[in-house]
Parts: sequence; structure tokens; C-alpha cells
Amino acid sequence: MMIAACSITEDSTATPTPPRPIVREAVYSAQSQGSLSLSISGLQLLNAEQPDTQVLAILAGGDGNPAYVLYPSNQPGVTDSSINLDEYALKLTPSADTIGLWVLALRHTAFPVSEAIGQETIAAELAGRFDRMVGFKTFSRQPLAEIIAGSSQENPLMLNWFGEIEVIGETALTLRASENWSIGDNEVQSLDGGFELHYIVRITASESVVEVTSSETAQIENATSLQTPTATPDSFSGYRHVIHDTFEGAESSVDWFIDSDETYSANIVNGAYQIVLSQFDEERSGSITWGSIQGLWFDDYIVRARVRVLQDGIRARTGLWLHYQDGFNFLYFGIDNIGRYRVAKFQGIYTEFQPWIDDDAIHQGAEPNILEIKLEGDVFTFSVNGKTLLTTSDDTFKEGRIAFFCDSNMENTTCHLEEIDVWIPEDSPFPRPTHTPTSEAN
Repeated sequence: MMIAACSITEDSTATPTPPRPIVREAVYSAQSQGSLSLSISGLQLLNAEQPDTQVLAILAGGDGNPAYVLYPSNQPGVTDSSINLDEYALKLTPSADTIGLWVLALRHTAFPVSEAIGQETIAAELAGRFDRMVGFKTFSRQPLAEIIAGSSQENPLMLNWFGEIEVIGETALTLRASENWSIGDNEVQSLDGGFELHYIVRITASESVVEVTSSETAQIENATSLQTPTATPDSFSGYRHVIHDTFEGAESSVDWFIDSDETYSANIVNGAYQIVLSQFDEERSGSITWGSIQGLWFDDYIVRARVRVLQDGIRARTGLWLHYQDGFNFLYFGIDNIGRYRVAKFQGIYTEFQPWIDDDAIHQGAEPNILEIKLEGDVFTFSVNGKTLLTTSDDTFKEGRIAFFCDSNMENTTCHLEEIDVWIPEDSPFPRPTHTPTSEAN
């Protein structure tokens, strides 16, 4: 695939690379825990005349939880052409028979986009898209151009970022269980001749990756279902209860987005607001649909929702978008059905507050989960099944709607919002209608 790089404006000249501090630490890393550990023991730049080189290394299993590190290695004044990332080992537990390793060496010729949206955000976006490729076994040895082409329509800033970098070297490899994950020392040269890569694969938790049998899975699910906490009281001090919806009789007390086509349906059925993903989207290697409460604009509030993915044995994600403005601006609180959660904000591109991480409070499979979020000014608290997971702050969105989403790599996935409650401060008026209808129908 060929892709042409472009700058932010057609006649703009590249901003000279500003001086960078001499640092030997990761700009950003997302590490998951796991039995397989991969260390970059050496990356030898084959063209030493490349100052200010950055290295992005991603280890992905195709399950939505890649481990990655962005390292500002060869800074101005640092003459090393050999880079060692041993202290940033990438870890995961493979859930399939193949995983992917992608290593990208690059340098910036300008910084407007990367400084504006954050290099950590760019790293997370690239890692997520590579992870999807791994899940569907569609990545090539040099996936960057394909990733940028696939994301440019959805996130045009990624194409602008691509226009302000120079790729020094790139390679992507498949590690296979049938080859014992290439345990030990390995060496490979990037196809473009930009670098020589040395990496070490270790099994840290056990000598082999343990597969959970169906009977063991059933025992785990039965055990976790008994741990569901009793519902918290119907009121919170200082708040009044304004929405209680169980969708009984396929009815709702508020107006939800309802629509369908050949790829999805969003509708109210008896006992749930239901989203069905009926067709696989090859361009994004998965499918996602969402629907919001129409016409109600919230600022400070507490929301509690019981959600679930109906199908067991698949990989899917569901949850809530808070302070939802449109399909390109919202806060994200999601869980998946293998026991992980994620908190982020989306402004055309994701910024992570908490990348996907395991937590034993989350029920797996088709078990329901109770999500609760308190939004008070710019402070947000996220809980699952009565356990507080994260408190963070951000002032990007002051208010917005509430939306429910369903995201899956499989066709015919069904997500249910089975109950939702909303509380607002006692002295606040009932949530007002949205001031400007958005062009985004959901």
C-alpha cells in the first residue's frame, strides 16, 4: 500500500526540530501483566546519522489489551546508535495461538500535531489499531501506512501527524505458540534496512500458557456471580433521583435513539435497551454502535447502569459514554467480557486515563455488570459492582448526554442496557434539552 504524507496546510514549511532534553526514560508506556515477557535487548540503527530517533514497540494479542512503550531514545547530544529497552519489558498472556510484535523507529521533522494531541495519545491509537490487525491476522511486515490509511478518515489528525515524521525503520513479526513463542534470543533486520532488532522472549509466570477449560470457566463464572453486591440505596445524600428505567414492557421513561439498517439495530425490547451488531466492518476490523438519551443535557450527576453482552465465548466491549457531545467527543467507560475495564476521553482520537486492565470485580462472559459513575465538576469516579476502580479529573467536557455502546470483533453481537438510574444535585433543575441538535444521529 502506498500513502502520501501531507502537512497540516499545503504551503506550510516544517517547523525546525526544537532542542530536546537529554532523557533516558519512557515517554509513555502501557504495560499489562502476563506470563509472556518480551524485552528489546538491542535496536541497532544502521544509519547512525539519525538524531532524535524515537522507538515505538508494541506487543499485541488481538484482545484489546496491547502492551507498548514509546521511547525517546537517540536524543540530541546522545550519540548512541544502539538502544536497549530491557527495563521496559512488554508483557501479556496470549489468548490465541499467535501474537504480534511491531517495532517502529521514527524521527520528527516538525511537531505541531504531536505536541497538540500528545505523543502518548498517538502511541495508544497506533497500538489499538495494530492490536485489531493482530486479532484478525491481517498485518504485514510494515503496517504503518495501512494503519494511517485506515484511520485517516476517522481521525484526520493521524494523517497530519504522519506528514511530520520520517520513518527510519519498521518491522512487524508474528510469534506463534506452535514455535513456543520464540523463547530465547532473537534477531531480525527491518525490511527497509533501517535497523537490526534483538529481542528476548521469556515465560515469567509459568513454563507454558495455561488454557482454561469450559468446565473451569463455568466454575469461575458461578463463583463471580455470587459476589455481585447488593444494590446501593435508591438515594445519595445531596442528590435526587430523576431517572429510573428498567425497560419493562419494551417501554422507557425517556427518549432513546432508535434506528436500524443492515449493519446494526438499536431498539427497546422487553427488559433492555438493545444494540445488535449484525455485520462486520472490515475497514475498522470490528463493529460499534451506540445510542444516547435524546434531548437531555447533564452536567453534575451520578449514573448507575446494569449492562451485559448476551453471547458467551466471544470478545466484546460495552459500557457508557459520558458528557457525550457527538460521535467524536465524549468520556469513555467500558468493560469487556474477559474481565477488564478502560477509562478514556475521545476527541477524534483517544486519550487514556486508564488503558485496558484486568480487575477481579468485573464479571466475565455473559454475566451482567453494574457500572456507576459520579461526575462532579471536573472530577470523575468510576466503579464496577460496588468497587471503586478509578478517580480522575479532566476539564475537557463540562456537560453532555449519556450514551450506551456495543463494540465487538464478531458479527451478531448483542449488548443490553437492562437498567439505568440517574441522580442530580438536589438544587439542580431537571436536565435541560440539548441546546443545539447535533448532526450525529445517535
